[in-house]
Amino acid sequence: MNLRQRPYAGPQDEPPMRAMAAETAARHLHWLDLPYRMSSWSFRQPGCTFLFEDAEGHLQGWFSLQTPFWMIDLYARAEPDYPEILACAARQAGQLTGTPFGRPLWFTGVFEDARERIASLEQAGYACQSFLPEDAWLKVWLSRSLQTDLPAPALPDGFALRPLAGAAEAGAYVDLHRAAFGTENMTLDWRLASLAQPGCRPELDLVVQAPDGRLAGFCVGWVGRAPGGDLLGQVEPMGVLPEFQRLGLGRALLRETFLRMASLGARRVYVECDGYPDGPDFLNYQSAGFALERKFLVYRLPA
Repeated sequence: MNLRQRPYAGPQDEPPMRAMAAETAARHLHWLDLPYRMSSWSFRQPGCTFLFEDAEGHLQGWFSLQTPFWMIDLYARAEPDYPEILACAARQAGQLTGTPFGRPLWFTGVFEDARERIASLEQAGYACQSFLPEDAWLKVWLSRSLQTDLPAPALPDGFALRPLAGAAEAGAYVDLHRAAFGTENMTLDWRLASLAQPGCRPELDLVVQAPDGRLAGFCVGWVGRAPGGDLLGQVEPMGVLPEFQRLGLGRALLRETFLRMASLGARRVYVECDGYPDGPDFLNYQSAGFALERKFLVYRLPA
């Protein structure tokens, strides 16, 4: 099918983009946490995000060159349209070379059972990064029932778990996020934009405050309704300052997030992490009751 490509026109485009991602949730990794990714500093920049419509103007797919993640987020309603959208994304990535929003390497990914998409990627020259002897990159999609509690140790004396104080505390959150992940990707504009997203639930935007008043850890939760009608949750992102790790702060944040999601009616919670089933991130989430659901293979755009 020949689709009409057009650039992202503004926030008015986002409801149908989110709706299409939810309708095709089984094929796409990011749909629950789209408010977070749609708030990134590259999403709204000219040349980064494009929509694809049929002759009647109905949305059939879209992609976003997510510079902070070095990733191409790509959504297609119908499988035959995937190669066309993939090719357009590759061309646009080339157009960004040499700009603040370009990257020397771009990556995209598919679930390991998406045979048609894997064939399209390989025919287009994309190289799988997930099983290399060095610098391999595999994402895992983990899930956990919200019908069971998560035992968690009491917070150390002087620490307090509470919701973020909205925009007034966004700057402190940015400092915390950067220190927890060792990157300056998070910006104040990004954090403020995520707080303004329709999918933002302030009661799921949690932090732990240390005795000296600093924010020591955070956990942001998102909920959305799957095509079958179930309300589901996702944790994205979550982090703890290195100096406060191994105190049970992360486990306390997760438990409170689970309880709050369950109170909203969510049945399961998901988390995405990099690595392999024997890696530290997976083992940490496994200890919190998560189990491997699917693997997400990462492919590198041909140079």
